[in-house]
Amino acid sequence: MGFITLFIFFGVIYLFNTWDALIERNCAFGMDYKHPATYSWANINQLCPPSLIASDKKATLLMLDKWKNQ
Repeated sequence: MGFITLFIFFGVIYLFNTWDALIERNCAFGMDYKHPATYSWANINQLCPPSLIASDKKATLLMLDKWKNQ
């Protein structure tokens, strides 16, 4: 009797996990998921050019040097 009850319990859990009405979708509102973003080095360099990386690195090193000298 215990095996049958356990089998039914796991069967019900399985059905609940596959039922779309109970699955919460974690989508960000306002994003267009129909057209996925293209990840390429050209797009990344366009969004974050080497000059921006260099200035960020310089600012971070200055901040770390101030922290080190305290």
